[in-house]
Amino acid sequence: MPVKQEDVEKRKQLAVDQHVIDALSQMDLSSMSLMSLLQLGGGLMLKHAVATEITEYLGRSRYQRAEEFKGYRNGYQSTNLDTPLGQLKCDQPKVAGAPDFKSR
Repeated sequence: MPVKQEDVEKRKQLAVDQHVIDALSQMDLSSMSLMSLLQLGGGLMLKHAVATEITEYLGRSRYQRAEEFKGYRNGYQSTNLDTPLGQLKCDQPKVAGAPDFKSR
Protein backbone atom coordinates (compact mmCIF):
# COMPACT_ATOMS: atom_id res chain seq x y z
CA MET A 1 0.00 0.00 0.00
CA PRO A 2 1.54 3.37 -1.00
CA VAL A 3 2.16 5.95 1.69
CA LYS A 4 0.08 9.12 1.37
CA GLN A 5 2.02 12.36 1.02
CA GLU A 6 -0.12 13.86 3.79
CA ASP A 7 1.05 11.13 6.20
CA VAL A 8 4.68 11.77 5.29
CA GLU A 9 4.23 15.48 6.00
CA LYS A 10 2.63 14.79 9.38
CA ARG A 11 5.53 12.52 10.36
CA LYS A 12 8.06 15.17 9.32
CA GLN A 13 6.25 17.82 11.36
CA LEU A 14 6.13 15.53 14.39
CA ALA A 15 9.88 14.97 14.06
CA VAL A 16 10.48 18.74 13.94
CA ASP A 17 8.20 19.29 16.93
CA GLN A 18 10.02 16.55 18.85
CA HIS A 19 13.35 18.19 18.00
CA VAL A 20 12.12 21.48 19.50
CA ILE A 21 10.83 19.69 22.61
CA ASP A 22 14.16 17.89 23.01
CA ALA A 23 16.07 21.17 22.67
CA LEU A 24 13.82 22.86 25.24
CA SER A 25 14.21 19.96 27.67
CA GLN A 26 17.99 20.55 27.61
CA MET A 27 17.51 24.16 28.76
CA ASP A 28 17.18 25.23 32.38
CA LEU A 29 13.79 26.90 31.90
CA SER A 30 13.21 27.24 35.65
CA SER A 31 16.04 29.76 35.89
CA MET A 32 14.66 31.93 33.07
CA SER A 33 12.55 34.97 33.76
CA LEU A 34 8.94 35.09 32.59
CA MET A 35 9.92 37.74 30.03
CA SER A 36 12.66 35.50 28.63
CA LEU A 37 10.27 32.56 28.38
CA LEU A 38 7.70 34.70 26.55
CA GLN A 39 10.34 35.98 24.16
CA LEU A 40 11.62 32.45 23.48
CA GLY A 41 8.10 31.15 22.84
CA GLY A 42 7.22 34.13 20.66
CA GLY A 43 10.32 33.65 18.55
CA LEU A 44 9.60 29.95 18.05
CA MET A 45 5.98 30.62 17.08
CA LEU A 46 6.96 33.35 14.63
CA LYS A 47 9.60 31.13 13.01
CA HIS A 48 7.06 28.31 12.63
CA ALA A 49 4.39 30.65 11.23
CA VAL A 50 6.70 32.10 8.55
CA ALA A 51 7.96 28.61 7.63
CA THR A 52 4.33 27.51 7.18
CA GLU A 53 3.62 30.55 4.97
CA ILE A 54 6.61 29.66 2.80
CA THR A 55 5.45 26.04 2.49
CA GLU A 56 1.97 27.16 1.45
CA TYR A 57 3.34 29.72 -1.03
CA LEU A 58 5.78 27.29 -2.66
CA GLY A 59 3.18 24.51 -2.73
CA ARG A 60 5.67 21.97 -1.41
CA SER A 61 7.52 20.94 1.71
CA ARG A 62 11.24 21.02 2.29
CA TYR A 63 13.29 18.81 -0.05
CA GLN A 64 10.36 18.31 -2.42
CA ARG A 65 9.89 19.35 -6.00
CA ALA A 66 6.83 20.96 -7.53
CA GLU A 67 5.73 21.18 -11.14
CA GLU A 68 5.66 24.97 -11.03
CA PHE A 69 8.78 26.72 -9.70
CA LYS A 70 7.85 29.57 -7.35
CA GLY A 71 11.13 29.95 -5.49
CA TYR A 72 13.17 28.08 -2.92
CA ARG A 73 14.04 28.19 0.75
CA ASN A 74 17.27 30.01 1.43
CA GLY A 75 18.21 29.50 5.08
CA TYR A 76 17.41 31.84 7.94
CA GLN A 77 18.05 35.46 8.80
CA SER A 78 18.52 36.61 12.38
CA THR A 79 15.95 39.33 13.04
CA ASN A 80 15.07 41.61 15.96
CA LEU A 81 11.47 42.75 16.39
CA ASP A 82 10.28 45.41 18.78
CA THR A 83 7.24 44.20 20.74
CA PRO A 84 5.42 45.31 23.89
CA LEU A 85 7.41 42.55 25.64
CA GLY A 86 10.67 44.08 24.53
CA GLN A 87 12.95 43.13 21.70
CA LEU A 88 12.29 39.68 20.26
CA LYS A 89 15.14 37.83 18.57
CA CYS A 90 14.19 35.19 16.04
CA ASP A 91 15.62 33.30 13.08
CA GLN A 92 13.28 34.18 10.24
CA PRO A 93 13.14 31.67 7.36
CA LYS A 94 14.06 33.17 4.00
CA VAL A 95 12.79 32.43 0.50
CA ALA A 96 14.68 33.29 -2.68
CA GLY A 97 13.66 33.45 -6.31
CA ALA A 98 10.19 34.61 -5.32
CA PRO A 99 9.95 38.40 -5.71
CA ASP A 100 6.19 38.40 -5.12
CA PHE A 101 6.32 36.52 -1.78
CA LYS A 102 5.34 38.70 1.18
CA SER A 103 4.99 37.30 4.68
CA ARG A 104 1.82 38.33 6.47
